[in-house]
Amino acid sequence: MPSFEEAKKKFLAKIGNKTWAQLEDEREAENAAKAKKLMTPEYVSQWGKAKEDAKGN
Repeated sequence: MPSFEEAKKKFLAKIGNKTWAQLEDEREAENAAKAKKLMTPEYVSQWGKAKEDAKGN
């Protein structure tokens, strides 16, 4: 099992000199890109219908 200091060095090498906010922004951007890629016209159409149905109630 690696020591805390070894794990800390590995973690810092992985993230570089970034703040927690920068890391979170990158994570959100990656997730947004994945979501955009998955939004097919059929998917968007189906959720548009659900949104309209919700407004009617």
